[in-house]
Amino acid sequence: MSNNTKINYLNKSNWVSHMDNPMYLFNCERTPLIYKLYDTNDKLMYIGKTVTGGRRITTHNRDKGWKFSNVECIEVPAEEQNSIEKDLIKYYQPYNNKNCK
Repeated sequence: MSNNTKINYLNKSNWVSHMDNPMYLFNCERTPLIYKLYDTNDKLMYIGKTVTGGRRITTHNRDKGWKFSNVECIEVPAEEQNSIEKDLIKYYQPYNNKNCK
């Protein structure tokens, strides 16, 4: 990831919070996104990728029982989704991402 690209994904103002726009995730079906889940103490717990918007987020709650207070997401180019996710996990080290340890 180039420095300019990295700055874009690290800049909090470029992310959309579900608290500011609750329907954003559900309106982004088939859009490559990276998302960050925050626990009820507002600590970053997980970074993931999706092209199914809100449907993917709800599976974390249903399948893993995760409780989260906020979801932030950012649109990314599909061909860069994997590398951006990996770089963000390495940078932020959320505690529920297994591959950051």
